[in-house]
Order: sequence, then C-alpha cells, then structure tokens
Amino acid sequence: MADRDLVRKDRQSSNAASPRGTNYLLAIAINDYQHCSKLNNAVLDADAFIEVMTSRYNFEEEDVTFIKDTDATKRRIEQEFFRLIKTITPRDNLIIYFSGHGRHDEHFGGNWVPVDAGTSDEDWPDYLSNDTIKSYLSKIKSFHTFLIADSCFSGSLFIDKSKEKFSGDRRDTEPSRWGLTSGKKEIVSDGRPGHHSPFAAALLDVLRKADQPPGVLRICDLVLEKVAANAEQTPMGSPLMVPGHQGGQMVFYFREDEEAVWQALWKTTEGCNEYLTKYPNGKYVVIAKGLISAYYFGDAAEYEQMAWERALATNTIKAYTDFHDKYPRSKYSDLALDALDILEEKEEWDKVTKTRQAPLLRYIQLNPQSPYLKEAQRLVDALRESAVTKPAEEKREEQPVVITPEPSPIIVPKLTVPDHMVLVKGGTFQMGEDKEVHEVTLSDFLIAKHQLTFDEYDAFCKETGRELPKDKGWGRGKRPAIYVNWFDAVDYCNWRSQQEGLSQVYQVNKQQVNPNWQANGYRLPTEAEWEYAARGGLSSQGFTYAGSNNVDEVAWYDKNSGNKTQPVGQKKANELGIYDLSGNVWEWCWDWYGAYPSSATNDPNGPNTGSDRVIRGSSRYSDPAVVRVAIRSYNTPDGRGDDIGFRLARVAVAI
Repeated sequence: MADRDLVRKDRQSSNAASPRGTNYLLAIAINDYQHCSKLNNAVLDADAFIEVMTSRYNFEEEDVTFIKDTDATKRRIEQEFFRLIKTITPRDNLIIYFSGHGRHDEHFGGNWVPVDAGTSDEDWPDYLSNDTIKSYLSKIKSFHTFLIADSCFSGSLFIDKSKEKFSGDRRDTEPSRWGLTSGKKEIVSDGRPGHHSPFAAALLDVLRKADQPPGVLRICDLVLEKVAANAEQTPMGSPLMVPGHQGGQMVFYFREDEEAVWQALWKTTEGCNEYLTKYPNGKYVVIAKGLISAYYFGDAAEYEQMAWERALATNTIKAYTDFHDKYPRSKYSDLALDALDILEEKEEWDKVTKTRQAPLLRYIQLNPQSPYLKEAQRLVDALRESAVTKPAEEKREEQPVVITPEPSPIIVPKLTVPDHMVLVKGGTFQMGEDKEVHEVTLSDFLIAKHQLTFDEYDAFCKETGRELPKDKGWGRGKRPAIYVNWFDAVDYCNWRSQQEGLSQVYQVNKQQVNPNWQANGYRLPTEAEWEYAARGGLSSQGFTYAGSNNVDEVAWYDKNSGNKTQPVGQKKANELGIYDLSGNVWEWCWDWYGAYPSSATNDPNGPNTGSDRVIRGSSRYSDPAVVRVAIRSYNTPDGRGDDIGFRLARVAVAI
C-alpha cells in the first residue's frame, strides 16, 4: 500500500442561499510521476469525486477542469490558477481537489509535487508550496472556496483555532475559505491498488449518503470521524489561513430535476422568471417567456377562472394550495380554503389507527372541532363494549362454582433499577432538528449513567478469551472502552445479560442480529431512546448540549479533551443524571442509519436494513457544533476506532 509522501530514501524523517453564481471545480490528480514513485488511486479518486459532484450536486461538466498525470506540470497547474483568478467573480464558488504526492521540509514547509518534479534537494523550486497555493487562493475573489488535498503535509494550510469562531447558523450566507486535508503534517495512505484512498473513500461515502445538503463543517467532521476510525492518519478540516473568510461555509446543494422545477414554478410570473434564472438554456425557456407575456397582458379573470376549474377537477391539497398562493384575493379564495380544510381533516383522520383506543382518544383530544369526532367516539365506544362483553360471554359458559381455599395474596413484582442505570420515564418529544423534526413517543426504558468503561469491557474479554482492545496509551480503568465495533457491543450485551441471569436480547448468527425487544437483558439504546435521554426526557430544559447550554460544563470535545478520551463521569450530568451524552466518544445505537420518518412514530427502532449503524453523541475530536444533542452520524458496523464506544440500555420491566 503506497503512501502519498515524497521522502528521499537517504534522508528519511518522521437558511438563505449564497449568491447564485457558477460553481467551478478544479481537480488535479497524478498517478504516473516521471521521477517519483507512482501512485495507484489518485486519478481514480479524483474521477469519482468529479462524478459525484456533477451527478448529485450543482456542478456542471463545462465548469470542471481536470488536470491529470502528464498534463499536471507545475506550469499547467499555475496557468489554471491564473485563469481562475481572472474568471471567478464574487458570486461564484470554487472547489479545488488535489490528489498526489506531498513533500515537507522544515524550511520550505508543505508542498504539492507536480508530475515533472524531481526528488533531490535542488528540486524544491519544481514544487508548489502551501504558501504559493495560499497566495493564489487569496487572489481568487470567489464567494466560497473549498480546498481538498489528499496528500501528505498539507496541514500547515490551516488556522489552528479558527473553527471556534464559526457559527453554524450562518450557513452559506457569508463568504468562506475552508480546507480539508487527508492528514495533518504526516504521511497518508494511497490505499490498496484499484481502491480509493482511506480519505477519498470516506469523503465519497459522506457525499453519496447525505440525506440533506451537507455543509463544509459537517463534511469535515464526518470525514475525520470515518478516517480516524479506520486508518492511521488524522484528516484536518478548518478555515484556511487566507483572506476572504468571513465565518461562513459552503453548502453542497443537490442537483435539481429541471422537470420538477418547471412543474413547481410555471404557474406564476415570479416562478417563470425564477426558472429562466436557473435554466437560461432550459427546454422550457420559450414557454416560460410566453407565459410571462400572457400573465402580464392576458385576460386575468379568464386565467383565474381556468385555474379554479383546474383546482376543482384535481381536488387535492396541493391544487387548492397552489390556487390560493397564486390568487390570494380571488373570489374563490374562501372556497379554496374550505376545500383545503376538508381534505386536510380527512388526511389526518385517515392516518388514525381505527382498531385501538389510544390513537382514537389522542385524535379526539387534539381535534375537538373535527367533523370526524362523532365517528371517532363511536369507534372508541365500540372497542370498549367489545372489551367488556367478551369476558361476560365467557362467564356464561363456566362450570358450577367450586368452593376453594382463600387465595394467597398476589405479590406484584416491582421494577428494580440497578445502581449503574437510570429509569427514563416514557413520553412524547420532538426528535431531530430543522426540517427533520418529527414526533416520537417512547415507553419507559433504562439507560446506563456512564459510557461503558475499559474496566467493564476488559472483564468480558478476559472471560471470553478475546483480545483486549487498544487504549492508545491513554490508560484504561474508567475511561470509555474504544476500538469496539457494533458487533462487539452486541456480544457484550448478551454476555452481561447472561452474567446477571437476564434474558439475552440478541440472537446472533454471524452477521445477522435479531432482537427480542421484550427480553429483559442488556441491549444498545435505539437512536430515539438515546436522543430522548440526551435531551433530558420529561425533565428536559431544552439545552443545546446534554445538560447545559455551556459545552464545557458537560462535554469533552476538541478544545478541552487534550485529544484523548477522559474518564467517565467527570463532567456535569444532564437533567436525568446521565453523564457524557455529549462528547468523549461517539456511542453505538441499535438502528441502521437512514432518513428519519416523516410522521409521528411510537417506539421506533430504525430502518429494517442498511449499510451503516447510527452513532450519537460526538467525541473528543468534535467541534461544539457537532456536540449538540440533535446531531447524528454513522459508521459501518464492523468499524473500530479510538472515538467510538457505547452505553447499555434495558427494557423497563419488573424482574
């Protein structure tokens, strides 16, 4: 497996959108060096990055420049920087992707190695130094610039402490200059031949799986987590040490389908103008211009009448909403709202389960003016009558009464909460954030006060003959166990259940794990249980982090952890008396990672299938923006790292 450094063998060492302009992409990748060792995957990585940016995100092929192999001379690369300096305007965005060798010297710092550069000490002028690159970037007047470098020794491009000044709320509304490199000032891996480098694989995975437009900060944090968990290198993502950064970040917006955009916009003059701005050469340009003329000069009353008739014929929520948005002062406006009200009421009623009392009673409570109120009450009465009459009918068939001794008193088992756990009373809460917010109702459950420690996990390893996981020299004891994958956590849960005489939750057959949710043994929390507990359950005070709005009170993160895990329970507990739900290590959850459900759910346990398992809580690496209780991430279930552990949960039943 090759490395992307160049070292001589005789001298080895250790909410609103940004301005709508053009998105430019410059990719530089070199496998076939003339004088240096060849790489296997640099061109493959850059090709894949270009493909995902032009197919999934808003980058057009004509705005992409790809310089590779023999073309990637220092002269050709610098010519392209000169062109970008002249071409790019303050409305445009720029991504630069470099994949190739890097070289470092204590005097000259980090450098990119062009295809024709030599390897001797006399060849330093053939390289592109980080200082030169920053000089070019300072002259490019883009709105957003994002530099990605998969090479060694690129870390000196960054400002060490600038991320703490970034406000995630500002999103892409302020100019930005960000960078993401595959390592700090260190050697990084090229990966197995024919595969992606560890850095490129993580970056591509994040971009391909994003379920909402990812910002640069989110991309950097996810790539760092994924690479650090599976490779001996530490990526770095931060604002660049160049002029122009004003606290913002670039957001990667998904490529829109022109047909869908047209269908959404054609109904109004403003919509047609927006379409023409988005697609100046689109296939509906002539029609859009014709409609604009018709809307301005045509018979307004006739168009309004036709629009109302179309809404009546369609008879959908969207049809009436579109009509009212376009003609808010129409003589049909009240009729449109009445029709909308009827359809929305029916939609809500259709969602209600009709065979159980609880959802019907909840509907009656929340919708006292509903036209379906009488029907809901009738169904409730029928269900109650059915529940009462069934035992009565059974009693008629009973045999004659036989006198028996007076029964012994019934002993009702009580729920015992272990000292290391907390009872979380069930309830309903709003899970997620922004557009992902959805209502979740949970039953009671137990969850551990602390992340599982090395003391606990080492006992399991010694008992079962497993190899002890690494601790990176930080110490074991009360520090959270690390280098445990999702399957390790499942095995531990079953082992501990057996040790304490509890029913095992998981049936394991190689890679197949099937849960018995009624079993009283130990298990991983579901993602919903984890977030509900982190937010404080019924005692929630709405904190940003788990137990406080002050991140330093409750979390070990990138500014206070000393870049290593810390013993559990040293920070302030949250409202429920649970520690370290923010920071220190990410925690495995049961769920497969996927998009949140769009409607309310009861006791959810995630999608039925997937490729990655959810991790929550962030780690010692994380920026405060990632430590928030709403943030979620994922990792492959067989992935181990120095920043992922777990905590135990159990169903709340009497034993």
